[in-house]
Amino acid sequence: MFKNIFGWIKKIIFWSITVVILFLFVLIILLQTPAFQNFIGEKVLTFVNTNTRQTAKFKNIRIKWFDFVEIKDLELYDYQENLMVGASSVKVDYQLSQLITGTKISFDRIELENAELHMIKYQDSLGLNLVEFIYDLNNLKPKKDSLAPTKPMELTIGEIHLDAFKFSYDNHFNDSLPEGLFDYGHFLLDIPIADIADFRVVSDTIEATIQSFQAFDQPTGLEVVEMSTQFRISSMGLEMDKLELTTANSYITDKVHLKYNGYDDLSYFNDSISLDVNLVESRISTRDIQYFAQIPGEVIDVYTDASIQGKVPNLSIQDLSLRFGKTTMLKGSVDFMGLPNIYETFINASISDAELYVPDFEVFLDVQSLTKLENLDDIRFNGHFLGFIRDFVANGNFKTDLGELSSDVNLKFSEGWRTANYSGDLRLKEFDIGELLNISKYAGKLNMVGSLRGSGVNPKTAKLYLDAAFTNSEILGYEYDSISAKGELASEFFNGQLNVRDPNCKISTSGQVDLSEKPEQINALTSIQHVD
Repeated sequence: MFKNIFGWIKKIIFWSITVVILFLFVLIILLQTPAFQNFIGEKVLTFVNTNTRQTAKFKNIRIKWFDFVEIKDLELYDYQENLMVGASSVKVDYQLSQLITGTKISFDRIELENAELHMIKYQDSLGLNLVEFIYDLNNLKPKKDSLAPTKPMELTIGEIHLDAFKFSYDNHFNDSLPEGLFDYGHFLLDIPIADIADFRVVSDTIEATIQSFQAFDQPTGLEVVEMSTQFRISSMGLEMDKLELTTANSYITDKVHLKYNGYDDLSYFNDSISLDVNLVESRISTRDIQYFAQIPGEVIDVYTDASIQGKVPNLSIQDLSLRFGKTTMLKGSVDFMGLPNIYETFINASISDAELYVPDFEVFLDVQSLTKLENLDDIRFNGHFLGFIRDFVANGNFKTDLGELSSDVNLKFSEGWRTANYSGDLRLKEFDIGELLNISKYAGKLNMVGSLRGSGVNPKTAKLYLDAAFTNSEILGYEYDSISAKGELASEFFNGQLNVRDPNCKISTSGQVDLSEKPEQINALTSIQHVD
């Protein structure tokens, strides 16, 4: 009898396994048929549309085994009935066992063709519409413990490939920025192609490894030619590490961090955003800066390495190495107080090494100032500069094509070079002052130690007080061994004291020289010890 029972049990097990296998086989076969796949898809859509605030629809669906889905003409509308996701083709790879675990939704890979994602933050919600959708999906699961703390819903995607993609962000809490500026709170990017890994959305935070990315912002014309980075954005900041960014005008590498206290701060970039930027072998064009902040002045391209900290009005640049124009370069550190208006900005600059090629500064200087400085050609210097761009103290050592000078001088250019005001100490070494000021018939190369104060550089209008000692200096066509001078020059009229010590001439004089008359008029009390 036991033998019959055992045989009966074996038959039950055999036929049970056979039925299960046949059922799975039939199910797999059915899953490969378009009609059954669309039937299941419609059931899922009906369930989602009925039990969430969002609405989805598609043209057809293709399921391959249990780990791949392709959806054609997908449209997903958010709870405000605005299009959130649209795509002509969506291909999804996943592991069924890992698709939804706890508060986490996971996909292995998603490919989107001719797709768009519109992320909107409505005034009736603290979260993005995409985050609201993820929360709604999570609420479809049975509640295990209503008293347990709720973990934020998390979406992860191992790989994302985008082909002809549009991405928009619209924060209804943010005011729009002026026309021409990239509007952080309201923008639409055309993304021809992108490859992204380790994509993650949790609460208000989005992070990903951007392997390849191209984008174009229609309203401003800002173009990202290529970008790769470790990317993270939240309501507290934006981080781009291991950054390689190429735009139509610039190339930036290393790190860019923006810190703020909410997305609303992005509407007030200059005053609300703290920068933490490290640049390595980067090229920055003011064309691109003007997309984010209103910077006055002409367009220039700068090649730089630097560490940049702080908000725009109080920007600090350390470990600076800067190059622009033909040969201009500068190394040191600079602190700014008052940007973005450069003419109202206090500057504290410590320069360890610099070379300035005067023609490179034609975008900053008026024609007259540029003409005066062109004779200097290349200026090599180090020193400390403190003040405003038109009123500063220069304490440094300069080497130019006209000679060398050391200064501790306050310079003011309130109305340009013609009415420049200056005061301080100056040392000249083989410096051709005649060539610089176009007064070669009066003076040539000078060696001088002294102090001066005055205004203007044109002999006809200049006012100058000088207390100086000259050695081996060319004056009125002759090189004198030693001259001490103290006096005032105003409107080509000199009044003062002059002591000459030279093998061919020893003279002490006190009086006036009128350079405006031809020939020059001299009225002086002179003591002549020796003249050859």
